[in-house]
Amino acid sequence: MGCGSFISLEKIREKQFETYDGVYTPIHKKATDPNFALLPCGTYICIYHVGKWDELPSVYEKILKFADRNKMHLIGNAYEIGLNEIAVKNKKDYITRILIQVE
Repeated sequence: MGCGSFISLEKIREKQFETYDGVYTPIHKKATDPNFALLPCGTYICIYHVGKWDELPSVYEKILKFADRNKMHLIGNAYEIGLNEIAVKNKKDYITRILIQVE
């Protein structure tokens, strides 16, 4: 299933991409352990980026501009996960999915 990371919208807006807030791994069934956190229900902006991870700050800038133009209020964290990182030879072929909740 892989492992993803999340970063706060505050850090994204302040362009502080050096330290993420945590990591996660998707699971198939509902977690009953109180130590598990669930992705909040709701509507999300979802984007797939093909390219190197160091390009993600510019992708976040595009997301923020898109949300602003469309009067969308983003909340919470951005959740990233690499979809093919163990299957590609070149970093420019990475596919990263980013989810950010919209209020």
